[in-house]
Amino acid sequence: MNSWLLGLALVLLLVWLRRSRRGVVELCATIGASYVIVLALSGGFSFQYLAWSLPFWFFLPRWFFISVIPLVSAYIYFLYAYLCGNLWLLGLWDFNGHPQWPFPIILLRNAAYLLFCAAAIWFVVRQFGQRSPATG
Repeated sequence: MNSWLLGLALVLLLVWLRRSRRGVVELCATIGASYVIVLALSGGFSFQYLAWSLPFWFFLPRWFFISVIPLVSAYIYFLYAYLCGNLWLLGLWDFNGHPQWPFPIILLRNAAYLLFCAAAIWFVVRQFGQRSPATG
């Protein structure tokens, strides 16, 4: 219900822990990790956050974007194909006409959520073990 408060707190904590990393690559990684936290704790799979965050994923560790891009792509493609009733994604997107999603689509969605949650936890916890360049 108030997961956005937890997400905001974790994003602020991550930004504070990475405050001394001011290069372009480090800033983009911070933004990407912040979006991952938002995606992990949002009330639903937020496609607009997903689209906004995608360019920043390439600044995160390789294991993240190599695993998340195929998983999320499969989820979005198969969901759209199911809602359109066409593998070519032709036709109207009938969200209300398909209230019960097939198990494989739910499985892909849940796997994506779990990956985002695990990555969000990893990104925050990892910052505690790293020394800041300012403190040596």
